Amino acid sequence: MRITIGPLLFATLLATSSRARAHEFLQFEHLHGGNVHSVVLLSTDLGFSAEDGGRIRRWTRDPSTGNWSFEHLDSGYDSRYQLRDIRFADAQNGWAVGYGGRISRTTDGGQSWGGTASPFLTKPGSSELADLYSVRFVFDAAVGVWRGWIVGFDGVIYRSDDAGDSWQALTLPSGYAGNDLYGLAVQQIGTSTYRVWVTGDFGTALRSSDGGQSWDVVQSLSPAACTGSNLELWDIEMRPDGLGIIAAGVGTGCGESFYTTNAGVSWTAIPCFNPVPPSNAWSTAYGVALGGSQAAVTCGYASQANVLTSPPLCWTPTTDLSLSYLGHPPTFGIAAYGDSVLQSGMFNLVRASNDGGLTWSNQAGLDYLRTRDAAFVDDQTGCIVGQGYRILRSTDGMQTFTQVHIGPNLGPNMNGVAFSPAQTANWLAVGDNESNYPYVARSTDQGATWTRLSSASFPLGTTGLKELAFHPTNASVALVVGANKRVLRTANLGTSFTNWNSGIGGNPELRSVGYTASADAFVVGTPASGFSAWRSVGGANAWAGVPLKDTSGGTLTSVNLNAVACGAGEVWAVGDGGLMFRYDAGANAFQQVVPVNPPYDPTEDLVGVAIHASATETHVIVGGGKGGIRYTNGTIWTSPRSRLSGSDGAPDGARLSAISVFPMPDNPDGFRGYVFGRQMQVARFVSPGATF
Repeated sequence: MRITIGPLLFATLLATSSRARAHEFLQFEHLHGGNVHSVVLLSTDLGFSAEDGGRIRRWTRDPSTGNWSFEHLDSGYDSRYQLRDIRFADAQNGWAVGYGGRISRTTDGGQSWGGTASPFLTKPGSSELADLYSVRFVFDAAVGVWRGWIVGFDGVIYRSDDAGDSWQALTLPSGYAGNDLYGLAVQQIGTSTYRVWVTGDFGTALRSSDGGQSWDVVQSLSPAACTGSNLELWDIEMRPDGLGIIAAGVGTGCGESFYTTNAGVSWTAIPCFNPVPPSNAWSTAYGVALGGSQAAVTCGYASQANVLTSPPLCWTPTTDLSLSYLGHPPTFGIAAYGDSVLQSGMFNLVRASNDGGLTWSNQAGLDYLRTRDAAFVDDQTGCIVGQGYRILRSTDGMQTFTQVHIGPNLGPNMNGVAFSPAQTANWLAVGDNESNYPYVARSTDQGATWTRLSSASFPLGTTGLKELAFHPTNASVALVVGANKRVLRTANLGTSFTNWNSGIGGNPELRSVGYTASADAFVVGTPASGFSAWRSVGGANAWAGVPLKDTSGGTLTSVNLNAVACGAGEVWAVGDGGLMFRYDAGANAFQQVVPVNPPYDPTEDLVGVAIHASATETHVIVGGGKGGIRYTNGTIWTSPRSRLSGSDGAPDGARLSAISVFPMPDNPDGFRGYVFGRQMQVARFVSPGATF
């Protein structure tokens, strides 16, 4: 896992001041990434999205171009957790729900959001916070109240009759309690009378004609085109004219759908496709929208979208069928209003259609990138690398990214990227094997263009590579590490590499490498021959193991170390189980550091570390495999208000990929930076007491 410290920091001593009094939190703001779980349209030109990191965005469409732009809103939601759904009942009143049982509401058209009087819901019969999936509200004009319903994982289903200020748990029929619930639709069928539809795991399809007090089981729905026992009914939409669609699938690669034209009295599978997708199956559909100019539009796994033509009822794929394979992100949310359609999904992806779903254009996010590493010259310009040997570059402080390089296939990874602190135009990126030798690319224009190095550059038998570090003063020298105790050195910016692992015993997987200002080098990885860290004086091809010492002076011999950072005269290494170590030059050992007031999960595997030099103190920022961030100024350990939110629910967040830290203009005691998560999450932070 890469850390980045600014090129001048090798020569400076660090700090965030003791004057920045409250070392209570790093201030965080999520910019990109993770999943955009849900979208809703209030008109052809206005929409909202609910996302990882507790984010809500407002989307506005330019009618002259058909393009959408967005602005972030304060959701009032704990940004450790994801928001799964957002719905408006009219132009002013909307609700958003997600993990942690949290419910947010707006009464001013999305300008501001806040928790309801009962903002946290738990699982049935438990004190554990619920994971909420869908929300719907309607206004009961007869009595002047907002009535709402929420469903979620583990059979969570609630009703509110006061806009969400209080909630009543509903009871499902025997045999359905505990099933995950995903889809939710509400129809008014009389004065203060509502029909509620719920769908979920194992073919769960339930209907209530009294607002959820009693339930009927919809006719048995079973896969028509797919095999498998768990038919997951992900979404349901009902129209006043009696048309209803259930979007579903078995697993991720085989989709199903069902329709009704008689308001749910009977349901029929829709087996018709034109053209027919590969293997007579379409990717699992996660969402369906009925409000547009087409009869229906779905979104789903592998970015596949379909429109429904009527009559007859037949799906027409409107995205390239070749997308239906591993490598393209699923889209979870879809909304339609007239000819405007938005769909949203993984990797911050938002796509738009201006013709009811027949053609699509990308509005935000990426077709595919699992971020593995990042390096930035300053807080504006740098590169992110990841799956598919892709390299993305930003020159505007992570607001937008341009793809500047891609490999021949989507599966393997570009694992590490770095630039020379002595000449920031020089960059290298290293990755897995491709065509029987490591994929390594070089740039000499600060990451704007890249060229893959040839197989002749590497010793025979070289396998995939993990990370690299440049020499502090020689712009052509770098060390690269990988599996099988692999250390390579180049003295000519990658034109050729030499094996450089003399003295490293056993067969460790080396995961991280760093240079000190005096050109000593450190590598860390899995334990071998009693060591997990090795040091080379002057960067020579002569390594010696460095012991890890616990707080009582005992030697630790079985620690997996994941990252090392050098800066401001210090060297830090972090590893599994939340273990942190600082190098003691006098003892030639890494001494364990135990933080006070540990953050969310003190045993979270740590995968990244960065050291920053300000005016008066040394600051260390470490990040974990669940997205947690810790910070110390040498005496006080803190945690942020948020972690990088993940895709699987939380409290686990996204695995950290990189940390970049920079000085703050006009504030010698402050710092700022970015953290990057595995699913293209990008969050920025500033030091305690400072502002963005």
